[in-house]
Amino acid sequence: MKRKSVWKAAGVLVTMLILCEIILPSSWKMAARGISLVSSILYFLYLNRKAIAVRWSKKAGKKQPRKNATLVQLEPDYKKLFVQQAALRIQEKMQQKFAGGKICLCEADIIRLAYLKRPLCVAIEGVDGFSHMNISMTEDGMFRMSLFTLVDFDTISDAESEKQEHTLDNTQMERWYTLKGQHLLTELVTEMNQQGFSRLSIQENGDVVVQENGKYVVKDHVLDFPPKKNWLDLKKMMMDTGIKVRINEKKMTFMW
Repeated sequence: MKRKSVWKAAGVLVTMLILCEIILPSSWKMAARGISLVSSILYFLYLNRKAIAVRWSKKAGKKQPRKNATLVQLEPDYKKLFVQQAALRIQEKMQQKFAGGKICLCEADIIRLAYLKRPLCVAIEGVDGFSHMNISMTEDGMFRMSLFTLVDFDTISDAESEKQEHTLDNTQMERWYTLKGQHLLTELVTEMNQQGFSRLSIQENGDVVVQENGKYVVKDHVLDFPPKKNWLDLKKMMMDTGIKVRINEKKMTFMW
């Protein structure tokens, strides 16, 4: 396009010069030549007016100082929102059972519970008879919560530790296993299996213990677990369940 406009302007210039040499007298020829040259330049500029305007605008745009752009985060922080919603859901579920109950959960606790699939053992307030809560999260996003209490070993009196252990007779033992024990143990085994464990132990005081990362961790508590002298009877009752039972001095271990 530029080459075409150059040829047009050159053609106009040559034509005007020829006409000046033929028609005008010699005294006017110099002035006519200057007028022809100026006219050809103006015509050339007219033909290229759009290209000149674009180039001029680019030069003018480069001279303008650039403003520093500020990035605005429009999307919400989904991780933070999830932590807040999870903590609120746990608090609401607790207050449905205990109106004055309080539990303090931080962001690290929720991440461990939801992303790492590890249960939590946290302190609680405002619940009579219990000091801690065990929280786990199922595959469908539901929270499982159980309460228990921790007792300092040094606060146990000698009279309490030396108290004679009571035992259950055969009828009482069978009634406990039929009405409560079988369902309770099945539920515990199922829950621990879902969390990736292959065994659990129940201590004399009813604490449900598993080995996690080389450490024994309390996961739950059984309030009325049979005394140690009845453990052998319980082992016999569970022979047909497919769960292996091992008894030692302080705990009863269930393996599957």
